[in-house]
Amino acid sequence: MKDDIMVSICCLAYNHEKYIRKCLDGFIMQKCDFKFEVIIHDDASTDHTADIIREYEKKYPDIIKPIYQTENQYSKGIQGTTLRVACSYAKGKYVALCEGDDYWVDPLKLQKQVDILEKNQNCHMCVHKVAVIEENGSKTKEAMPSTTMKTGIIPSYDFLEIICKNYAFHTSSYMFRRFDLPSSYENLPEFFQIASTGDLKILLFYGNLGDVYYFEDSMSYYRKFSVGSWTSRIDKDKNKLLSHFRDMISVMNEYDKYTKYKYSDFCKYYIRWREWRIAQIECDYKTMLRREYRQYFKKYDFRSKIYIFLSAYFSKVLSIFKFIKK
Repeated sequence: MKDDIMVSICCLAYNHEKYIRKCLDGFIMQKCDFKFEVIIHDDASTDHTADIIREYEKKYPDIIKPIYQTENQYSKGIQGTTLRVACSYAKGKYVALCEGDDYWVDPLKLQKQVDILEKNQNCHMCVHKVAVIEENGSKTKEAMPSTTMKTGIIPSYDFLEIICKNYAFHTSSYMFRRFDLPSSYENLPEFFQIASTGDLKILLFYGNLGDVYYFEDSMSYYRKFSVGSWTSRIDKDKNKLLSHFRDMISVMNEYDKYTKYKYSDFCKYYIRWREWRIAQIECDYKTMLRREYRQYFKKYDFRSKIYIFLSAYFSKVLSIFKFIKK
């Protein structure tokens, strides 16, 4: 019966053979007074990721429930894999997320989050602090969120302001109510159908439904620029990065309509920042100097500000100066 499972852990993996054991061990070590399942979606990995998953499937058949793709879904342009899995396969009352290159470190993570959501019915989602490590596993001083926040309920409006202005919460911390989702991914709101990355859209969706509970305890690790990760795929590809920013602007415009413009100020802030990043990548210096982007321009040091100004209005003078300097 579906009610037997309290939490469905949805995990996406692609070429994660270097990391997947640590990820799966983080699931298996969970100490709970309820049942949970791990739905791990291998997107046709070309390394030994699927073989390692099969080892765990054989050892923990009641917990590990894999989906092995024979064709890579990402390259086919299929979007929203995480929520497709959650809508179609998850049996739990709650869904927790963690990608195959990240991992959990607190054996009570699931228990803590379930207990809070059971006690606070107006909270539709629970998140927590996440520590950041380098690809090789070495620790950094970074964390998400980077600012100090206290454990407790974040009201819906405040939560949406945080994510639109700072995007503070990492995917490996998410737990949300499955029954808030439709039975099919295609029945989700229009803003879900635009861009391939789904983490921000999950935050937007659940933030609009009600309050969110936050734990200041760091219960997982986010691995930066790991092999096979989405960030590593687009980080050095200018065109993909530009396409991503334009997609996210479209997402936010659509979300603004979906919420009947309740959070327009936050949406506009998010959109302006992405427009600024596009201008920055394209070296569109005149756009970077426009009044609406002044708050971002102020963050540059004096020399950079002078360079941007000269590039925008005195490019010939700047070219002569560079030639003389050589």
